Amino acid sequence: MTNYAYQSVLAPFIQGLLYEKRTLGYSYDDEAKVLRRFDQYLIENNSDAPQITMDSLDGGRRQRPTEGKGSQSHRIAVVR
Repeated sequence: MTNYAYQSVLAPFIQGLLYEKRTLGYSYDDEAKVLRRFDQYLIENNSDAPQITMDSLDGGRRQRPTEGKGSQSHRIAVVR
């Protein structure tokens, strides 16, 4: 099990989701990595609102140069 120190305004919600999934028996390690990157994205883009909006997701949902469509879809699905 991988534990990260989430620091964005959504950190308590991310940690709660991970706790719930892991309590149900899911490892949720890959998803924790995706959520760590999303947490960092929120911090870097000064998102201090405690909700997710299309504006807060705009840069985070774009396909990265080294990423395939499947990886992008997985990343978006985890955050969704």
